[in-house]
Amino acid sequence: FATEFALIPEEDVGLFVVAHGNEASGAKQEVVDALLDQFAPVDSSGAQRTSDGMPERADELEGRYRSVNTTDTVSAEKLVYGLLTGQPVDVRIADDGRLVTEQAGRTDEWVEVEPLVFEHVEEDSTLLFREAEGEVTHLLNGLSAYEQIGYHEQLSVQGWLTVAASVIALTGLVGWPAARGWRRYRGGESPPQSVTRARWVAGAGLAGLLLFVLSFVGVIVAVASMDRPTLFNRPPAWFEVVFVVPTLGVIAAAGAVAYAARAWLRDDWSLVTRVHYSAVVGATSVLYWLLQYWNLLWIRMG
Repeated sequence: FATEFALIPEEDVGLFVVAHGNEASGAKQEVVDALLDQFAPVDSSGAQRTSDGMPERADELEGRYRSVNTTDTVSAEKLVYGLLTGQPVDVRIADDGRLVTEQAGRTDEWVEVEPLVFEHVEEDSTLLFREAEGEVTHLLNGLSAYEQIGYHEQLSVQGWLTVAASVIALTGLVGWPAARGWRRYRGGESPPQSVTRARWVAGAGLAGLLLFVLSFVGVIVAVASMDRPTLFNRPPAWFEVVFVVPTLGVIAAAGAVAYAARAWLRDDWSLVTRVHYSAVVGATSVLYWLLQYWNLLWIRMG
């Protein structure tokens, strides 16, 4: 099965073709090519298009664009789309005014033919940018659509954030019980009760993260043993329960943030204790923000 819809507004010509069978794709393409050759022939002289200067709104066009399959997904499938489907498109403006796109090792150059509309310097391809409320938001290339993302949304940045936040969080999850055991073994002055309570609350937030990872891996293993294609293609009805665990952890993390703020306002902990506790709570908050970004909490906001 193959289908194509093409419009040539300048010639008031349009085509919709549907084909079915083993030769559907080839037959469909022959019809489309015949139409385009008749009404919109491609310049085969081999001459490259040249830029007339810097594109309008050049600074707004540069950046990274990610497939809308990822950015517009409001379920836990967002993580799968982000990691496994499609490569992002990096856009920059060359010194001669050409727009350069880089995707999966391929580099293409484009020149602006009208505001937010670019044509390939060698091929018969058009690249469009879409704006909303006066800001450039999307890149359109053929049937593919991409949304511009911020620096903090890039996978490489989030990966390093995850590593750094995890290391800092582990200094609390492992360090606090270890320090408590060492004091009991060697003897020593215990921290104030407010510190102990605050650490228990922060520990509950960290435990929510750890339990989520363990339960998520367990569910993947369990579903893999069932007669289901994939976890996200046809998940079991109880799958959403997994996301309740980190959602409860968010509540504990919010309490830990309150304890950290209280400690700085009252100034009743040592400076080292306040700095370390705040760092652990901050790292925990970053990890929960990442879960929220990828729709891995029971209550989703995007």
